[in-house]
Amino acid sequence: DGLARLRLPLPPARETFEVTARPTRAVKAADIAMPRQEPDNSEFHSCPLADLTFVAFSIESTGGKSTDGGDIVAVAAVRIVGCRILVGESFLALFNTELAISLEALPRHGITDKRPRECRDVVEVLHRFHSFVGSAVLVAHDAAFDLNFLRSRERACGVRFDNPVFDTMLLSHHLRGRTGDNSLDGLARRLGIDGIDRHTELGESLIIAAAMVAMIEPLRERGIITLADVLRLSNSRLENHVKERLP
Repeated sequence: DGLARLRLPLPPARETFEVTARPTRAVKAADIAMPRQEPDNSEFHSCPLADLTFVAFSIESTGGKSTDGGDIVAVAAVRIVGCRILVGESFLALFNTELAISLEALPRHGITDKRPRECRDVVEVLHRFHSFVGSAVLVAHDAAFDLNFLRSRERACGVRFDNPVFDTMLLSHHLRGRTGDNSLDGLARRLGIDGIDRHTELGESLIIAAAMVAMIEPLRERGIITLADVLRLSNSRLENHVKERLP
């Protein structure tokens, strides 16, 4: 299969972008925290971000978190190699689920209960997704949400997603602070990412991929150069995030 480049306009961040901060709400640590990811001195962890292979992914659910009884309805992903988004190396699969899709979730991804017949069993899809990811670094926005769904299914499916994980929301917090809009829509607007409809099955993962590519240079300018640097930063940010958000 041939590979294609996705060319996205990525102008410098708009410093004048203004938003209204969302009010802080009480949450559980499990809702926002990911496991610590310990960096080491290996060649992999010393690799510059610009040279890494990423898989930007998003999971769509019936509504709510995995801990609230939600179920997966779709997983979408796209590969990034050498700061190039490879549309020809994308992954998209819809799941069979017995749960109804909530009215709140429908506008987010547009997937209805009348899904196509080619929907697959979760075991089959997660095995295929695991193979697609390989040894790449996973990237998601508000990654704990997506990881909780994956890891809640690992034992039943016989796979383990132990790849390093980057959270574009936490990276946005580091670059811009937490007073602005660090939602995926807010991040995309600030980075000048447009022309992608995020309310499609693959659209969200494409925006995450574009955001990751756009943040590599600003991170380098702040001394966050390697995979190990991001893991250390993520651990520190997550610890502070949990302390600040817990009631």
